[in-house]
Amino acid sequence: MINVAAVVYLLVSKRLFGIRGGHAAYEAERHEMSLMEVEHAAEEQTPAPAPVAG
Repeated sequence: MINVAAVVYLLVSKRLFGIRGGHAAYEAERHEMSLMEVEHAAEEQTPAPAPVAG
């Protein structure tokens, strides 16, 4: 029974045999993460706006 659970876990978590979108879904997720890293790096380098006196 534990062996069956382990196989099911591997099939789902590693996207084997096209489960959960397969390689295409993996690439899309990786591309999305890459865009988030670029946006985060841009935010870190952009200085905060100066407060407006008023």
